[in-house]
Amino acid sequence: LGSLSKSHAMTGYRIGWAIGPEAAITAIGDWSAAALFGVSQFVQDAAIAALKLPEAELAAYRQGFAGRARMLVDRANAIPGLAARMPSGGMFVMLDVRGVLADDQMFALRLLREAQVAVNPGSMFGQGAAGHVRISLTPDAAVLGEAMDRIAQFVARISGE
Repeated sequence: LGSLSKSHAMTGYRIGWAIGPEAAITAIGDWSAAALFGVSQFVQDAAIAALKLPEAELAAYRQGFAGRARMLVDRANAIPGLAARMPSGGMFVMLDVRGVLADDQMFALRLLREAQVAVNPGSMFGQGAAGHVRISLTPDAAVLGEAMDRIAQFVARISGE
């Protein structure tokens, strides 16, 4: 299975592929036809153009995500009570907030209300992500830096409660 969501910054396009045994592909095709109602022509055209890009042109895109991830992880790990690890890929960092608030949903809600920073509670993604929040790496570095400033101030404020 593959898609162009992260590799070519086409997250909203919802286009991908599957390679496998004929019976499995037939079943996936039947399901896809009923569930997804096809892929718009402009999305197919965009996918073809994306797949024709030389790998070198995608390097800056990927390096941008890696750089923003490194900045966010370093900043998060400098805030007492928070912990983050460098992701191996993708466009998100999972931030462990259990050292500040055990309830990731409450952390996310309070962070939005009190610091105007939107994150997703990790528990939305399954029990293994509970106690974490997911931060998108799609904003530019300046916006992420401002978000991390606000997160640091928020954590300092609620840690003193």
